[in-house]
Amino acid sequence: MVKDEAFLASQYKVKSFLYRYGNAWRHLCSLLTLSVWLLRRLPAADVVFIWFADYHSWLPVLLSRLLGKKSLLVLGGYDVACVPEFNYGVFVRPFRGWCARRSLRNADYLLPVAKSMSAEIVKRAGRCSGTILPTPTGYSSRMWFPQGSKNEKMVLTVSAGQDLNRLKIKGLDLFAETAELCPDYDFVIVGLQGQARQVLENLGIDNLCLVGALGIEPLREYYQKANIYMQLSLREGLPNAVIEAMLCECVAIGSRIGGIPEAIGPAGFILEERTPEAAVATLHQAVTAAPKLRSQSRQWAQTNFSEERRHATLRRLIEGSH
Repeated sequence: MVKDEAFLASQYKVKSFLYRYGNAWRHLCSLLTLSVWLLRRLPAADVVFIWFADYHSWLPVLLSRLLGKKSLLVLGGYDVACVPEFNYGVFVRPFRGWCARRSLRNADYLLPVAKSMSAEIVKRAGRCSGTILPTPTGYSSRMWFPQGSKNEKMVLTVSAGQDLNRLKIKGLDLFAETAELCPDYDFVIVGLQGQARQVLENLGIDNLCLVGALGIEPLREYYQKANIYMQLSLREGLPNAVIEAMLCECVAIGSRIGGIPEAIGPAGFILEERTPEAAVATLHQAVTAAPKLRSQSRQWAQTNFSEERRHATLRRLIEGSH
């Protein structure tokens, strides 16, 4: 989101609005502020670019259509999800889902970050008047790069979050179970905090290391050191951390969920069963193959998920005819 804004600002005259979430009063204030802002800015605009279908997106999409302005709506995954058992997804809440549905139906271009989201968009929206064009987020191979030697016994995953629903959605419980079955390996989770972190700490798994949130440089050092990157999620759009890790020549293992197989491609391994035993067997395969797959992992990520490729798509949509 921030990277897209920076790119667009380098190419075009950009006016940005940040919608602030919170309680009902905060939403009302944000919506009123957005309404005034749109009435002032939208008539002079050529294109409206929005990240996520949610409370904030339906009004700019609607006004864009009424005024004949082109609208581009980027979808990240959460905004087409509905998983009530984990209170996950925009469509868990009826009014929030209504806002997202109106946005999906009326935007000129829907830009899901993963191809796997296309069917879910149609399922949630019922019909879309615009074009669905999967457009992966872009990653810099100059920011994420290999350096130094790999710790062949190090298995890494990265996940921000604090609550138990997040822990389960990101498959961190399965990651911990896998660690317990592989005492000779060093398993590391970066980014987890709060109750979720406490639950995993209480398990007392000796070879499971929990690290708090990190900035780009220390996080990159973990990617550079890790041999294997695991993403065992139950839900996922396009997993940023998988691609960042692959650019640093980690060999990736992921569940067959959402955009994870798209991210990994032929350069890693997909878990066919979400069980600790299957994860252990796949881990051994990945470790054996790692020396041959590291450079292939980076090449795959560079070719398919570069910033340049995303920028070219956005430029074409913005500058092309409506």
